[in-house]
Order: sequence, then structure tokens, then C-alpha cells
Amino acid sequence: MDKSTFSALILSLFSIFGYAQINSVGTLAGNGNPGNTNGIYGITQFNHPFGLCMSADNGQPFSPLYVSDADNHTIRVLYEGLSSILAGTGTAGYLDGPALQAKFNSPADICCDESNNIYICDFQNQRIRKLSYTGIVTTIAGSGVAGYQDGSGDMAKFNYPRGICRDNQGNLYVGDSWNHRIRKITPDGTVTTYAGGGTIIGVGSVGGYVDGADTSARFYTPAGLSIDENRNIFVADAYNHRIRRIDTNRIVTTVAGSGPTGNGQGGHANGPGFTARFNTPTELWYLQGPDWPRLFVSDTYNSRIRVVFLSPDASEVVDYAGNGQAGFQNGPIWQDSVEFNFPRGITGIGGNSACGLYIADYNNHAIRSSIWMWSGIGEINYYGFRVKLYPNPTADFMHFEISPSIPASIILEFYDLYGNLVREVSVGNSGIIDLSTFAQGLYTIKFESKDQVIAIKKVLKL
Repeated sequence: MDKSTFSALILSLFSIFGYAQINSVGTLAGNGNPGNTNGIYGITQFNHPFGLCMSADNGQPFSPLYVSDADNHTIRVLYEGLSSILAGTGTAGYLDGPALQAKFNSPADICCDESNNIYICDFQNQRIRKLSYTGIVTTIAGSGVAGYQDGSGDMAKFNYPRGICRDNQGNLYVGDSWNHRIRKITPDGTVTTYAGGGTIIGVGSVGGYVDGADTSARFYTPAGLSIDENRNIFVADAYNHRIRRIDTNRIVTTVAGSGPTGNGQGGHANGPGFTARFNTPTELWYLQGPDWPRLFVSDTYNSRIRVVFLSPDASEVVDYAGNGQAGFQNGPIWQDSVEFNFPRGITGIGGNSACGLYIADYNNHAIRSSIWMWSGIGEINYYGFRVKLYPNPTADFMHFEISPSIPASIILEFYDLYGNLVREVSVGNSGIIDLSTFAQGLYTIKFESKDQVIAIKKVLKL
């Protein structure tokens, strides 16, 4: 099954079972009240769900979704309409061994490998744990004492590890929050510092904000991590209110975010990455997508899910869902009624026509879900011209670029489903078109120059 067919199937299944309609936010499991109840999704209860990851077979409909249920101190699985415990007793502690006898202490982020082994940031145990596909929990690294030390196995020290991801060579990368560093764990359990430095560490300490090479870079409580197909690592740099990237040469740059740093200094602004603002982004998920790559970001203190489009020239940040008020409300993503309360873990399934998104809504004790149709984003090659369109018109504006340069003005004609000309705009080779006055619906855009049609594209205005 190719990704496009798979995405279409996921869309239909989500709609049938009512977890989320297309371009809307729904509730997959959890009812807003803390608890520790398993069974069908309708009665399932969590206690501050934190991390999420999809199983390795995420090319199949309704693949297992793994959840770190922080204040139940367990690892849960949602599969085929039922929730169950994979590991943990429900009581805080530290114990390796058979999964249902093992103990965790506020597990945070998790990730999964191709064999469905799950790797866990055991936050208050200061350790990185592994839940094997055979049901055995072991400790990969960490002494259990908060601190900063590289080394092998239990000689290494972490300071409240928050984020985790894994590359295709078996290396793990950890957002070591109160050490203000990104750590690397090789398959043999050796821990080194991958990026970030400084002398001040510990809970409440003030990190820094510096782009640069490896340990010359500075972070401020780095949290969630995600990795792309080229092994670039993206970091939700929480108290810097920025999204950072570490390339394979260990060079740290800022992808998006601006403004002052520090607890309580975040803000909210969409637009180009260098002017956009976040308020304590804590988790993210990278998706290649059908055109440009993008990052879905849990902008935690803004109670929103944001999207960072990673175009070749620059990044662009838009709101995906959430009205900025802490609450528990489902609905279409284009309305201001959707509410989250401290969104954290985020993951999903992507294809060429749509993606299915899952969000750990921490203070609502629920797993939320959403389906997003790709539309109005991408690059068209038409008779030697390249037409780029972004972002999705959910944001009420569309940025376009046409190359090579065309001396004459370009006419954009918008037609509705019935073939009626709704709007005609005269522009140059690039610019921003305001779509805020458009009614919701599917439109056809015709690009013309000197009476020659350059390209035709359909976009969905939500």
C-alpha cells in the first residue's frame, strides 16, 4: 500500500469511528479526568500523558500508539479501540525486569525502533530505559542521580532527561533538560555530549542561547526531539522559545522563534521563522510531507499546535489548532473553539494526501487526534516555470513564488467549485494573498501572464 492510498484509508477510518473528522480535532481516548483505567477508548483514563510514538509498522491502518502515562508511571498502548498497560506497576519506583513488574518514575518522552523496542526518558529516575518487544525492561544509561557526566551505562549522569529520538544507526539522542545539552547514546551504551555546553546546570538554572558548533552552542531546557531522513535533529528549546536544528556536523542553528528568552518570556506570532514567536514549545514531530518538510510543534504554554514549514529558503510558522485558551474543546481547526490544556507529546502518520496527528493533552488527561488534508502547499513545475505555494490557506493567507522571473504582471484568478470567478489579483513574481474574506471551500487558482496560463492549482480554504 503506498502512502497516498494509506492516508486516504486512514481518513475514512477516522471518520467512520468518529475520533476526528477531516481538518478537525477530536478525542481519541481519555475523558478529561485523571485516572488509571484501561479498556475501550471511551472509558480509558490517563494521569498526565506525556510522550507519544507510533509503532514501527506505521504503514498499516490503526498501528499501535504508545503512550508514556507520566503520573501513572506506566507505558500504555492504544490499539484497535482498546488501551492496555505495556509496562509499569502504576507505582513510582525504579526496577528493571519483566514489563509488568518493572517500575518507572514519571516517564517522559519515548521513541520506537524498527523492531518495536521502546526507549524511554525515565524523567525522575534520571535514566534512559528500554522496553524490549519481548517485554523486558532494562536500563541503558544513567546512574539515577541527577548530574552531568559522560561515560558508559550507569557511570553517566543526566539531569531530568525530557526528549528522545533515534537515528537509523541505532544511536539515541536525549534532550537533557536541566543540563541544557543534547546527549548521544551509542548502541553500546556510551554517553557523550552531542551539542550544548556551559557551566551552570540543575533545576531552575538559566541556560543560554547561542547558535554554533557542538558544545559551543547553548540551549535553555531543551525538551522534545525529532529527527529527519538525513539525520538532522530538531530540538524544542523550551525556555529559549525556539526550534533549533543540529545538522550531522553538529552545527546548531535556529529554525524558528524570536524574542526574549527565559521562563515566562514567550509570546505568540505567526509568520517567517525569524520573527515568529512561541511560548515554551516542548515537543515536536518531523514529517517529510508531500512537498516541503514540516514540524508539528506542541506550543505548550500557548495551548496551541503550530506548524513550521521548512522551505528551502526560509521557514514559515502558522497555527494549526487551538485558540490559545487552556480548555478541552473539539471542533474544526479553522474555528476558534478548539482548545488544549498543556499539549505535550506529538506524533502521527504521514502520506502524500493527508496526515493523522496525535497529541498528548497533558492537563486534559487525554489523547487528541486530528486529520489534516494537504492543500494549497507545494511546488508546481509547468512548462519551465516553478510555482511555489505556501502555507496552507487555513492561515488566511497564501505566499507564492514564481521563477524564473516573468517581466509582466501575473494575474491570479480564483474560481469556486461552480466555475465562478471569485477574485482576480494582479501581482508580481512573489507576494502574499489575503484569503480572509473567502468562504470555506475548494478553489481553483489559475496563474496567467501575458495571456498565457502558467499553472493551475486547487487549494482548500478551511
